[in-house]
Amino acid sequence: MTEGVNDNKLRDLLANVQSILNVASVKCHVVDESFPAKFFEKNPDKIYESYCKFLKNRSNSEGSIRNEDKLALTTINKRFEDGEYEPVQGGFYKLYHDIKLVCTILIHFYPQGTRNYQLVDKFYKFSSELLLRECCRVGIALTQTINAKSRSGKAASGNEADEYDDDDATELDKIISYDFIKISMNYSIPISHTYQIRTKDMDLFSSIISKSNLDKRPHELPNTNFKINSVLPQTDIENEAPRLGFVGANTSNIPDPTLPPTEMMTRFLHPNWYALPTTVWLKYGNYNSWAPSFNENGTVVDSTTRGLIWLERIGYMDLFERNEKKAIEEERLDAGEEDKNGEQEDDYEAVNGGSNGEQKTLMVMTAMQVLLLRMLRMPKMTNNL
Repeated sequence: MTEGVNDNKLRDLLANVQSILNVASVKCHVVDESFPAKFFEKNPDKIYESYCKFLKNRSNSEGSIRNEDKLALTTINKRFEDGEYEPVQGGFYKLYHDIKLVCTILIHFYPQGTRNYQLVDKFYKFSSELLLRECCRVGIALTQTINAKSRSGKAASGNEADEYDDDDATELDKIISYDFIKISMNYSIPISHTYQIRTKDMDLFSSIISKSNLDKRPHELPNTNFKINSVLPQTDIENEAPRLGFVGANTSNIPDPTLPPTEMMTRFLHPNWYALPTTVWLKYGNYNSWAPSFNENGTVVDSTTRGLIWLERIGYMDLFERNEKKAIEEERLDAGEEDKNGEQEDDYEAVNGGSNGEQKTLMVMTAMQVLLLRMLRMPKMTNNL
């Protein structure tokens, strides 16, 4: 092993990668998901198809796996512990292979667009880019170490050409370069898709469909009238986008003579375009007591206009509130007077009602006395007859 990249550094690298992947898969549990230990595909583009054939060869007519108990399973964490991801043994591609396999299994297990579906897809993208960076970093370190050794050897022999020769590369450098090429050729930015529907007035587009690049299932359209459009990523991000004037430039400023004039208020001149005449304060020295204190001739806004504006915006409201308060106070006074008058009438009726009752009883008694006297006189008159 070279001096720049020794066994200890590679072991530290694997330990760091394992810890990062464990933290990244806390919610999606990719590194703890089981998968067949004997399955391996050299071509990263055919991992999904090869895995389907692997399961089909071990399944019966009903679709269940034969001798499922005897099928050896493993996890990514277990392979880390067993040291199966050593760079000397092509560990970078093996790790990428297992991550892509597990993520593909989980992507086809979860419904499209769910939270777990999106978490697994994000983990796949993050881990793939992490492995690409680490492969590139380790490869550059190995290349620099080899170049330093080759330059020292060639300088000792009298040839100081600073060129990297493939013969100088070690076996580890070739393995890591091969793994980097396989991962970089397979991993790509996915093409996003959107739904499109045509209406009477215009075409309507939906937001981006959250479908993973690992999902091989066909799109499920919400309606037969919908279509799917591809959204290509922007490659020249550093270049500034064209301005609206270049996209839809005004080709001619001369209006069409056949069309009616569209210009409104052609002779209008706004006063704010020029300096406005303002109020001028006047100083008359000893004549201040009877001379005017300011001059408003020619001003745009004079004291009368300010007073009217104040009256319209503030004064009317003050007057209205004062009138409202006065009306409420008058209503309260009227209500108090009515209550007093009602009490006096009740007292008067109580007094007058007692005297009238006594008079009525006296009249009834006198009437009864008259009737009794008449009844007593009736027999005497009959006897005389």
